Amino acid sequence: MIHAIKERVRIKPGGVIEISHPELPPGEEAEVIVMLDSPAETLVASPAAPPRRPIWEVLEELGATVPDSEWAKVPQDLAKNLDHYLYGAPKQEE
Repeated sequence: MIHAIKERVRIKPGGVIEISHPELPPGEEAEVIVMLDSPAETLVASPAAPPRRPIWEVLEELGATVPDSEWAKVPQDLAKNLDHYLYGAPKQEE
């Protein structure tokens, strides 16, 4: 049974939110959705949050997990002729 409880709370330092409500049974699981009144540009990342990695670092790490035998199957002109390999467009010569 889904029971919705709407309650306004104040976020404490470190992003801690405490909810105390008589209808909340101890030990039960609940889904909590946090909606902020502040515009997104005024929010600052928590100092405890790990920094986000640039996408090229993630791709480089993923690429390192691909065996050399699979990389050998990638056409040497893939970037230049992507439309050819994906859609059958005429191949562009050098």
